[in-house]
Amino acid sequence: MPEKTTTPTPNTHNQLDAGPPMTSDEPVNAHPFKELIIVVVGVVLGVFLAALDQTVASVRRFSDIFGRKSVFLFAITVFLGGSALCGAAQNVVMVIVARGIGGAGAGGLMSMVVIIITDLVVRLRARKAFFINLPIGAITLAVVIKLRFHHVGGSIREKIKRIDFLGALSLIAGLILLPRVFD
Repeated sequence: MPEKTTTPTPNTHNQLDAGPPMTSDEPVNAHPFKELIIVVVGVVLGVFLAALDQTVASVRRFSDIFGRKSVFLFAITVFLGGSALCGAAQNVVMVIVARGIGGAGAGGLMSMVVIIITDLVVRLRARKAFFINLPIGAITLAVVIKLRFHHVGGSIREKIKRIDFLGALSLIAGLILLPRVFD
């Protein structure tokens, strides 16, 4: 009688759970470390361009009333408080509320950074300020063009069909009308 052989079950002890299956069949972009650095530089340059653009015309009312340093310190404190609350949260509701608090602080941080940059380059705020974007934008374009991203398949028509135009228009209409509600 031949011996019965069994295949060993894989040992999954101390292995990370892969989590739920991805909702998309598209592969995740996995880049080597050097290429990852280039991706990060490209993204950071893009954010820097947006920040430069915001310095040309930014809202500064609170910091005009209370002072730059006070508002900046307050925003940092709110952000850190929200982060601490997130870390200490006991349930999902607490995480959501704490994330809202931290997000408000982060919004204040971003606004204050823009305002402080504006103060530093106030002498460049005439039409010359827009020329700063050109060399930085050119570098950003060059970096992003060299990146290898996963190609999203499908025709332009198929891609346009995936856009939620009704949702986007509703969001835009709501955002336009929202300030009028509070007037």
